[in-house]
Amino acid sequence: MRGFRVTTPPRTVLDIIAAGQIEDHLVQQAVAEFMQRGLLTRKDALAIVDRVPGAAKFFIEKDRKERRS
Repeated sequence: MRGFRVTTPPRTVLDIIAAGQIEDHLVQQAVAEFMQRGLLTRKDALAIVDRVPGAAKFFIEKDRKERRS
């Protein structure tokens, strides 16, 4: 195989959360930026929360801020 291997933004978020090796605030920053840019949807977030135990904490604050706006 030639070229570069790439993943989608939702898969990247899932992988970094599942690995548990990146500081929480950096994961939250990535989630916020991906969602702001339209690279990660609410549906994607729910799928990640369903697959990775403890992942909800990375999406809750973002969701609260959006609902207040």
